[in-house]
Amino acid sequence: MNKECFIDDLIETSEKKIVVCSKKRDDYARDSDCLANFKVMSAIARVMKQHGYEIDITKAWGVAMWHLLHKFVRIVGLYNIDAKPNNESATDSHLDLELYSALAKACYEEAHREDVILNPTSQNAINPT
Repeated sequence: MNKECFIDDLIETSEKKIVVCSKKRDDYARDSDCLANFKVMSAIARVMKQHGYEIDITKAWGVAMWHLLHKFVRIVGLYNIDAKPNNESATDSHLDLELYSALAKACYEEAHREDVILNPTSQNAINPT
């Protein structure tokens, strides 16, 4: 790809991103602060960490829990706007929330099964008696 084609592609892609951002932004953040959703998530994470409830995103269950929390914040945001969402409805977001919960549970259970198999003396080991 030559420089001219790259620049043309970059301009086209940038224009598409602006359109998508403009449509989706209203579903996630208020006009007063387009970064509000990220700030709320980081504030929740800080409070949780201060109280010993850190979400470990180096583990699969932690990533799933982070997405669950993100979806929860989105739903609360949708409840606080008067307009109909541009993209995903509140109902769809609730279904996603339920799905992320099931995925987090599956990741957690799988991690603990692996821990039992790899380390039978761990505190997670189950005594079959």
